[in-house]
Amino acid sequence: MRCAVLLLLVFAAARAAAVVTDGLLPNGNFELGPAKSELVNGTVVKGGKAIPRWETSGFVEYIESGHKQGDMLLVVPQGAYAVRLGNDASILQRIPVARGSYYAITFSAARTCAQAERLNVSVSPESGVLPMQTIYGSNGWDSYAWAFKAKLDVVELVLHNPGVEEDPACGPLVDAVAIRTLYPPTLSKGNMLKNGGFEEGPYFLPNASWGVLVPPNIEDDHSPLPAWMIMSSKAVKYVDAAHFKVPEGARAVELVGGKESALVQEVRTVHGIHGGRGLCRALHPQGALRVQGRRRLQARRAGLRRRQGPHPGRLPERLLPHEGRRHALRARHRRRQARRPAQEARRTSPHALIKLALPRRLTTKNVREHGAGSE
Repeated sequence: MRCAVLLLLVFAAARAAAVVTDGLLPNGNFELGPAKSELVNGTVVKGGKAIPRWETSGFVEYIESGHKQGDMLLVVPQGAYAVRLGNDASILQRIPVARGSYYAITFSAARTCAQAERLNVSVSPESGVLPMQTIYGSNGWDSYAWAFKAKLDVVELVLHNPGVEEDPACGPLVDAVAIRTLYPPTLSKGNMLKNGGFEEGPYFLPNASWGVLVPPNIEDDHSPLPAWMIMSSKAVKYVDAAHFKVPEGARAVELVGGKESALVQEVRTVHGIHGGRGLCRALHPQGALRVQGRRRLQARRAGLRRRQGPHPGRLPERLLPHEGRRHALRARHRRRQARRPAQEARRTSPHALIKLALPRRLTTKNVREHGAGSE
């Protein structure tokens, strides 16, 4: 029995040790290249397994930094080599993971020919097409993040160029492919938002000073920013304190799309408690926080304070969601109904009748006359 338990423990430890660790994938920066005999015209990869730790299909080129393409000089910012995916080309690597866990893939890419180049990132059965129309990096390169949930113990990561151009060599450059495990965020003391400081997110590539673009939810079912959803047509940029001005902590999010960028997080709130400082106002039992803007965002703590008495006026009621507004209107109606008997009693009180019987202008003479008449 002890031997069986020991074997199970050894097997579990071996499986845990085999799971991928955070950082670059094996040969993720493509510094280990194919042999010269497996290259056609110096750049085109001939064999399907010519690049160590990767499998290729279609028109794939192994590009050295400084390679000339017509009048354009191809520069690789990290390391000396990268791969270019031509028409319908792809690269694949098998990754040992923990089933049921969430992971974020980070890679760098750059356009070379077409304006509307795209990359299809997939880990079966999930996939997403990341557009590359807008370039935010000053050197022509951008880093992208894409998240997935592991359904198997070993998954196949595929980067595929779905474009078909007249020049089969046209396609994006890919470099520095990395992975990071995403852990479920928890609530911190005094903050209603999960991952409010954006400390949990995708992997930052070494020496990458341009941040990581996080795509919207229409292109990725699982957000690389745990607890947050990018509900817009534009990506947001995940930045670090080493290369950007971050007011608190080590991470932040930049809304590079301006008004077209939006971060959303559902916040479970309690009716009657209002948000004090911060970004969230708890106005409804089931609310949502929506952040829009033009500048870099650093989440602040949303403190709570209890308001004494009813809402002053109608303005807070207009800020409530539909159900909350209806509840507030009903509460105001009940308060009016409760005050009505007291108002009716004041109208029919003896003091009110005496006031109505007295003349408007009281002088010594008419007061005496009124008193004499009453006698």
